[in-house]
Amino acid sequence: MEGIPKSIYDAKVHIEIQIADEEDGVEFLVHAPLGVVQRAKWKVVGEEGKWKLVIETVITCSRILMGIVRGKGDVNGPMMGRSFVELLEREAVV
Repeated sequence: MEGIPKSIYDAKVHIEIQIADEEDGVEFLVHAPLGVVQRAKWKVVGEEGKWKLVIETVITCSRILMGIVRGKGDVNGPMMGRSFVELLEREAVV
């Protein structure tokens, strides 16, 4: 994990993720080491013949970790979102 000295975290990191279907999307609750908690809601909306993924995220962690956690989300979120939207475009019509 970039930015965190290896002496601070164990190489075997356990992350608990809960996923729940909602009427208007999917909600994720993530518990990670060092007190990191992330709650996210993903909603897919059709606009002008295209799918759009809307992600609302709230992160709770120490200020020291916030930059690292947000940086990981900024990199991984769009990648996962693109894959998700591409799958929807193949499977359904807006």
